[in-house]
Amino acid sequence: MVSEYVPSARSAAVNICVGCGSRNEPVAWAGISHLVEHMFFKGTEKRNVRQIAQTLEEVGGRLNGFTGKEMTCYFAQVIDLHLETAFELISDMLTSSLLEESELAKEKRVIIEEIGSYEDTPEEKVQEMILGATVNNPQFFHQVVGYKDTVSDVSRGALLAFLAEHYTLPNVIVSASGSVEHRKLVGLVETYLEPKLSWQGDENEPDPAEPRVPLRFEERPLEMTHLCLGCPTVAFSDKRRYVLLVMDAVLGGTMSSRLFQKLREELGLVYHVQSLLKFFSECGILVIYCATHPKGAKKAIDAVREELSHLVGGGISDDELHRSKEYLKGSLALSLEHTPTRAFRLANQEFYLGYQLQMEETMELIDAVTRQEVGELAEELFDTDAIPMVALGKDAGKLF
Repeated sequence: MVSEYVPSARSAAVNICVGCGSRNEPVAWAGISHLVEHMFFKGTEKRNVRQIAQTLEEVGGRLNGFTGKEMTCYFAQVIDLHLETAFELISDMLTSSLLEESELAKEKRVIIEEIGSYEDTPEEKVQEMILGATVNNPQFFHQVVGYKDTVSDVSRGALLAFLAEHYTLPNVIVSASGSVEHRKLVGLVETYLEPKLSWQGDENEPDPAEPRVPLRFEERPLEMTHLCLGCPTVAFSDKRRYVLLVMDAVLGGTMSSRLFQKLREELGLVYHVQSLLKFFSECGILVIYCATHPKGAKKAIDAVREELSHLVGGGISDDELHRSKEYLKGSLALSLEHTPTRAFRLANQEFYLGYQLQMEETMELIDAVTRQEVGELAEELFDTDAIPMVALGKDAGKLF
C-alpha cells in the first residue's frame, strides 16, 4: 500500500493493481488478462452490470481499468467524501465477480470486436509488431487484447485457474493520491480487500501452443505506410533510464526534436514522427514510429537511420541537453497536477522499483545527466544496420 496526500486536492484517486499482464499468460490463452479485466465489470454477488456503472457515476466519480504487459489496474477517481464507496466497489469487483457463462460469452464477442478495431488502427498495430521483432519472448510480445481464436477458447474454468494463480494478495499493489489519509486507506484494505481476495480454480493450463511468428511486415491497401524501428534498451529500474529519457527527448520526443525537424519540417516526408520509450522489468524498448506515403517510405527509413548515426557519432549539444532536461521536468510537474496520474506513478514505482522517488529526486536525476553519458549510451545501443524494423501498408514487403 502506498499513498500520497495532496493538500490542494479535493478529489481522491485510488488504484488496485495486480502484477499480472499479457506476458504472464500461456500462449494458448493469449488475452486472458484482458478478458478478466472486462469480466470484473459484468456483475458481482452484490451488483449487476448497471449497478457497477451507476455506483460512482451517481456521485460524480469515474471508474475504469486497463491491462498492460506486466500489470492490470482497476482505478477510480471521486470526491474525497466518496473514497470508501470507490474502494469498496473495486474490491467487490475483484473479490466477488460472478463470471457468469452468459456474460463471458457476450464479453468474448465484445473483445473480438475490440480486436477488429485494434487491427484497423495501423499506428497501434505496427507498434505491437515491433515488440515481436525486438524482444525474443513470445509471451512478452503477443497482443494484450489477445487473438480471436485464443479469446474464443478461454473457458470459465480457465478464468478461475488464472485468477487463483495471479490474483493473490502478495501480487497486489494499492495506491492512492489526493485528499486521502494513509491510515484510512489501510483500514479500507483491511475491511474490503484483504480478507476477501481468495479465488479458487484447478483447471490445468492448456498444452503449449505454437507461438505466432513475429511479423516483419504486413501488406494492406492503406494510403500510408506505417513504419517502426525498435532498439532494446535498459529496464525501468536501471539508473540509465534518465539518460535514455534525455536522449529520447532530443531524438524524437518533441516537436523540436531531430526526427521531427528532419522528416517533417525539412524533408516533408511525414505528418507525424516520434520516438517513445517502453520500459519493463528486465528490459526496455526505444521505438521510432512514422507514417509516410509509400513512395517516401525508403527515404524516411534512410533519414531515421542517418539521424541515429549522427547521434552516435556526434552526441548532443549543450543546448539540446538543457532543452530536453527542462522539457522532461516541466512535463513531469504538469502531469502530477492530475491525481490519477500521481496514483498510477506510485503503483508503477512500487512495482518496478520497490520504493518511491519523490518528484524532486526525479528532477535531480534528470539534471545529473551529462552529454558524455548520452553519447556513451547511444554508442552502446545503436548499431543502425542491426536495428529491427517493421512495416505495415501497401508494398510493405518491398522495404526489406
